[in-house]
Amino acid sequence: MKLINYNKIQNEKLISQIILITILLFICFITIFIFSACKHTDANVEISQVNEEQKILVDFSKENDIKQVQIIVKHGNEEVSNTVITDTDELAKKSCEVYAYYGKQKVYVAIEKENGDMFEKSIEIGLSANEYNIAPLSGSLPVLLFTLSLFKDDGLNNKPTFVWLDRAGAWNWDKLPNNVYPIPTATKSEYTTPNVNRDLMYSKTNAYIRELASINEKSKFNLYLNDYDTDQFLHMIVASGILNRSTCTYFSDGAFSYSEINNTFNVENATQKFQEMAEKYNKTKSQVINKGYYSWDSGFEVNGNELRPYLLVIAHEEENVNYVFPRLRSEHILIDKDTTNFVKNYIIDTTNSKTYGKGIEERDINGMLKLIQTNNEKVTELKNLYKFNDDMFSEAYENDKKVMMLLGTYAFSEPDFADYTNLTKLLYGDDFVYYYKGHPNTPTDMYPEKAQELNDLELYDIESTINAELILFYFPNIYMSGYSSSTFNSLQNEEMACVFWNSTKENALNISGQNAEMFDYYVSKLSLDDENYGSLLQQSDCKYYLIEINDLLDVNYSFAIYNATLNVLNYYDSNKQLISN
Repeated sequence: MKLINYNKIQNEKLISQIILITILLFICFITIFIFSACKHTDANVEISQVNEEQKILVDFSKENDIKQVQIIVKHGNEEVSNTVITDTDELAKKSCEVYAYYGKQKVYVAIEKENGDMFEKSIEIGLSANEYNIAPLSGSLPVLLFTLSLFKDDGLNNKPTFVWLDRAGAWNWDKLPNNVYPIPTATKSEYTTPNVNRDLMYSKTNAYIRELASINEKSKFNLYLNDYDTDQFLHMIVASGILNRSTCTYFSDGAFSYSEINNTFNVENATQKFQEMAEKYNKTKSQVINKGYYSWDSGFEVNGNELRPYLLVIAHEEENVNYVFPRLRSEHILIDKDTTNFVKNYIIDTTNSKTYGKGIEERDINGMLKLIQTNNEKVTELKNLYKFNDDMFSEAYENDKKVMMLLGTYAFSEPDFADYTNLTKLLYGDDFVYYYKGHPNTPTDMYPEKAQELNDLELYDIESTINAELILFYFPNIYMSGYSSSTFNSLQNEEMACVFWNSTKENALNISGQNAEMFDYYVSKLSLDDENYGSLLQQSDCKYYLIEINDLLDVNYSFAIYNATLNVLNYYDSNKQLISN
């Protein structure tokens, strides 16, 4: 009897099944391939940039019997625009303009025919302009200077202008001037967030500049920065390889700028120091060009954390770098040790006529504001951009009272704020309504304890991110008191300058650029062991303040002492005799 080989039979069946499955899969593949070839072939589409605009023209004129067109524009993984056309009249135009922005874009076009066939195409395109303004700005005063420049007759925004502010609340981003845009590589939540991560702002801006530069080797870049961020010129311009097709404008941050210059060059031979710094800077620039980057770490002749004092040097050495001051006066430059005419030769010469050193400019804030004020349309646009409100001081006007603006500093660092406020109220009384304007970097809403303190002191809060200079422009007749600030230099006359807080008279008058000589009073904290006034302080458990008087103030006393604990003010004559209380 013949034996059956079951293993062999099983193997043969398995092989047959594999062959059958393979044939079926092949048939399916062929069917899918044929179907795809019929349904999803390449669309006959052309795309191009519309002039130098942030638009793409999609031309599908070579396609017929179209039922629908969808156009998706992407920048990286971000969807920039998504357009679907189904209207017969629009389809008949055979082309469509869609929104995009300058940079490298990928355009996906899907065309559906009347018979259901699908035609698709993916195309990459770079959109560019001949010239850009790029402004990643920190601080407050630089933003004001930049903004006012937008509204000049030959304003910056005659070219596409991209802005990112680290104090985003200063602007209403829904009311941007013509040709001004947020930097598109930032998300809306990023460019509208107050006190944004500045490293993020600068890194994304730097990446965007490099992207634009790679698209068009002839494009020109105008960079605008706060002088506090000196290193960004090396990051964004020099390291990016676009030094020969760029400009960089640094705006002064106010008192910081003068302090930096004074601290650096108040030496016996400032000219020699300047020349030594220039040599170091030029070595650093060469290193950056060779390496293609700049860093705060070691490895450069001048590292990032050492660069701020070099800005005056950079402005002088570089043809394309300008250093802009809002109020440049020789008396603000307190370089008394130098014997080489450094200030005259490198910064400002007022001997015969006002001339500035190489790379140095001055822009008059009040003058710029007055020019804008002659154009009602520009005034409205500026107010809208800065969230400005004519009702800001309505409480005072409705009660026929004057406005006193108390100028604070950082919300978390305002020494003896309540005492200075109560004293100011005691000196000026009920003829005023009192308002608080904090530092732009610390909006009151972010500090509940500060908001509660203002409420307890019956002070009205002004939006901190609005520049005080701008407030004084629109409301030139308001009175001011507060801590030391370069804002005081915008005061129009002596009547408006009231109490200079937290400073002796001598110290206040030695602070440059603050119109300290205009103020009625100078107030400083007084201790029991003070050799001049300590004997007049009667209670050891009380807080006292000395009130010194402006020599031009017509009063019948020489000084006063304020007992903050009891809220009592005593006046004294020149012999330290009590006059009244």
